[in-house]
Amino acid sequence: MNVLFLSPNYPPEMQEFTRGLAEVSARVVGVGDGPAGALVPTVKAALAGYIQAPLTDKERVLAEVRACGVRFDRIECLWEPFVELAAWLREQLGVPGMRLDTAIAFRDKEIMKQRVEAAGLRVPYHFRARSEEEVKRAVEKVEFPAFFRHVFKHPNETPRDAILMLLFTGMRKSNVLAMRWDQINLDLG
Repeated sequence: MNVLFLSPNYPPEMQEFTRGLAEVSARVVGVGDGPAGALVPTVKAALAGYIQAPLTDKERVLAEVRACGVRFDRIECLWEPFVELAAWLREQLGVPGMRLDTAIAFRDKEIMKQRVEAAGLRVPYHFRARSEEEVKRAVEKVEFPAFFRHVFKHPNETPRDAILMLLFTGMRKSNVLAMRWDQINLDLG
């Protein structure tokens, strides 16, 4: 079985998934941002091949994957920022697995809540805010405690934005702190 594994080296727990796939006889090809020389030894040993491509450039990743000439049976990504990329690649390459529409619903908390609500289940109040003004209106609407008012008034934007990202997305602290601006697309939400 040929498996394309996105980001086999980072975060560190992905290294164990990569190793595990190889141990059950999967032929694993990794795709990541970093050079092959930066792969840890266990990942290097587990991979049958490695493609260096910027994971934020889906068209380039697709071109590089097609150029490698391997027909993949599975495309896997267990790191949340690139789950949608994996789903999109599956659709482009005709590989079975979670489709993009489903992956988006797992990643986009607003869409997830809308779908749960449409299925007849109760969900807490939810909203999508794409600007600071929309966030402030939502905070007022749900009457968040004074804590949030103080967060908004914090003079340093970096901790303020990190706290807001944590609170409004449910992301892990390590993911928020490791984010770069090129990984954020405010138009997609």
